[in-house]
Amino acid sequence: MNLAACSPEIGGASEDMFGKWSGPSLSDLLGEKLSRNDMVQITFADDEVLSGTYVVSRDGDLKLPYLPPVRAQGRSTNEVETALADALVAAEFYTSRPRLAVRITDFASVSVSIDVVGAVFEPHAVEIGGTTGDAMDTGRQQALGASTDERNLSTAIRAAGVVRPDADLSAVELHRQRSVYLLDLRGVFNGSDPTDIMMLTGDRIVVNSRMCFQDELMRSSPISPPGVSMFLSNLTQPVTSNAISAIGHRPSAIGHRPSAIGHRPRRARDALRDAFHASGDRQQLRRRLEDFERQSQRGTILAQPGHRHLGGDRAQYRRSPA
Repeated sequence: MNLAACSPEIGGASEDMFGKWSGPSLSDLLGEKLSRNDMVQITFADDEVLSGTYVVSRDGDLKLPYLPPVRAQGRSTNEVETALADALVAAEFYTSRPRLAVRITDFASVSVSIDVVGAVFEPHAVEIGGTTGDAMDTGRQQALGASTDERNLSTAIRAAGVVRPDADLSAVELHRQRSVYLLDLRGVFNGSDPTDIMMLTGDRIVVNSRMCFQDELMRSSPISPPGVSMFLSNLTQPVTSNAISAIGHRPSAIGHRPSAIGHRPRRARDALRDAFHASGDRQQLRRRLEDFERQSQRGTILAQPGHRHLGGDRAQYRRSPA
């Protein structure tokens, strides 16, 4: 995969726009949108009976007493206010549109599907968003209104294991209801355009692949991996904790292209005999692990093709199954 020619970017070479679309306007995606299980406070200027706290039902509607269901899924609070006022006039509760306000008091978690063919490390349906009461300070609990970044597109991609190095960020597909949006996330990756969108229950994301390894994606970003965690021991005798071994965050949080040196399990006095060095990465497109095996004076050394090897006078290429 490292030597394969990249397929053209679906979104083209330009990064001028956050999103590209076919059909509906991108403006339909921006701003805070309601989803099922969200909690809202509805206040009428002159009606205490209808004023109160409501939860968006699982079918995406708000259900007020004496009124037919009002659609809330995918709408902003302003759009819900207009729909409620029209429903009250149509039901002859008012002769003209009443004054009312809709405010979000709590964002619920949403279920988003990351397509199984997408170029992410762990494609599966993810649940994002939602904040428990004990995680919120008292002032925010008492305040009217709510806001969250935990339901954003970038959060959903991180929950699916972040993008792989072969991902085509120029045209990430968002399937919402019957519309398909093509979103250019290159600006989100490099920080030039932090625009993000809020996910709704039932959304489906497809991250296309360019069928090649892209070095420029091998760095930390809101939608790429921060590095690799490793579990190490620097002692020849078993211990009961990492603290005793002097293994903390710094030696265990390794950046991309990780490397490790260690010893095969042996008796303590022979611990230095079978030393080895390992460096490797799973080839996601080919579904197998590729590495080199080298023999050194002290033992076996494993290294990824193209990396610098430590010692050894002969090498044997080995391909192991995933």
